[in-house]
Amino acid sequence: MLEVFDYELAACSQKVRLTLSELGIPWRRHRVDLMKQEHQRHAYLSLNAKGVVPTLVEDGQVLTEADIIMEFLCERSASRKLQPASAYENALVRHWFKTIEGFHMSYGAVWYHEVALPLQRLKGDAALAETLENFSSEASRERFLKLMEHGIPQPRIDAAMSAISIGFHKMARTLDANRWLTGDSFTLADIAIFPYVNTPMRAVSSLWEGVHPSIQNWYGRVRERESFVDAVLAFPPDAELSAALEAAPRGGRWRD
Repeated sequence: MLEVFDYELAACSQKVRLTLSELGIPWRRHRVDLMKQEHQRHAYLSLNAKGVVPTLVEDGQVLTEADIIMEFLCERSASRKLQPASAYENALVRHWFKTIEGFHMSYGAVWYHEVALPLQRLKGDAALAETLENFSSEASRERFLKLMEHGIPQPRIDAAMSAISIGFHKMARTLDANRWLTGDSFTLADIAIFPYVNTPMRAVSSLWEGVHPSIQNWYGRVRERESFVDAVLAFPPDAELSAALEAAPRGGRWRD
């Protein structure tokens, strides 16, 4: 059976879980708590040297990078369900993958600023000490402490929000003329961008809610799919993270 190391709210983890659900592939989960920096443990870094989620393991073979895993799952299942029939539309899927690469970096910066760092700062000394124990190298531990102390510069956050807004505008222009991102069919492209639209951060969701009706309609269509229940709603944040979302500087909530 496939084994997947993931974290419930991590965007890339959601992409892989949605793909698994859409294709009906059974899998076994190993939770990696990003808020406790469990991805920095030596055991996990031996699987995924970048220390990110998700990681997929099958028969001792390891795959990382969500987009690669998603395409692998489609090829493994011999299903064309999530891949367009035409070469042009397949190229569009890869185009959206490239677009989302930059989108993901911007989203990550805002997530750290709005949620992850405030949560870490709210922890007591004992919990913080436990978190620091998960770092396998002194250099990564020092970078983490420096980030906690100084945060992310506001100009970088402003630039990230601008990049996300531009991405939503591009998405809206496409959806103004299409039901799904590559045309008439739900594909890996829709899965790849969904977690950023389904964000629990109001700072980000405010960039499309009430601004882009075509995204709102698309979002509703994705939420109607069984995979949304299986791969997203079935993996809510724990109580600690839920509290951090509510206390985020510009507010946050779990979208149930």
